[in-house]
Amino acid sequence: MSENRNAYFREYQARRRLERRASKQVALAAIDTMLERASVAGPEVFRGVLEAAHTARKALEAA
Repeated sequence: MSENRNAYFREYQARRRLERRASKQVALAAIDTMLERASVAGPEVFRGVLEAAHTARKALEAA
């Protein structure tokens, strides 16, 4: 019985890791898109977006 529980827990952990990794990839893609769109705006807009993107990337790395 406990073997089944342990196997289920390992599968659950692996699934959660994959979900978190996929979620981070989606967030990084959104940041990249945001930077691409901001690059056509003026330098002040881009600078603000760049700072926000840097903060968001650091938060993702910490998660």
